[in-house]
Amino acid sequence: MVKQKEQRAYRGSVFQPRHAVTCSGWLEKKGKMLAGWQRRWFQVAGHYLTYRASESEQDLKASVDLTQV
Repeated sequence: MVKQKEQRAYRGSVFQPRHAVTCSGWLEKKGKMLAGWQRRWFQVAGHYLTYRASESEQDLKASVDLTQV
């Protein structure tokens, strides 16, 4: 898992990957606070997995450096 400090660096910012998006689509993730399932738009670009609230949303909810998993 990515360290909390690193994860915050991308939260709420517009993430411009250096690599082309190789995979994207809708997935559901379990929320921390409400513990319900939430639909999110996920993308893989280079070694980052990122997600947003919707496909058209510019701000990231979070990102994960896949080399750290």
